[in-house]
Amino acid sequence: MQEEKLITAILTQAVEDAKYTGTSKKKLKHKVEALTWIEYNNPQFEYDCRLLNIEPNYIKSKLDRNLDARLVINKNLWQN
Repeated sequence: MQEEKLITAILTQAVEDAKYTGTSKKKLKHKVEALTWIEYNNPQFEYDCRLLNIEPNYIKSKLDRNLDARLVINKNLWQN
């Protein structure tokens, strides 16, 4: 039960970070890290989703709708 709460909190924070649309360098860095963790088949992300009976592609498809996410990764805005 405790493990599920922790994993839920981690996944929730990753999704929130990934959806960030502001200009804070610190938060943009977290956004890039979250998107990288989610989008590039990180084994830990896949494992955490499966522990909670969530299909990883469900989360990915929701984030794919956020075009801003691709802009940040492609242009590395958080480094400027």
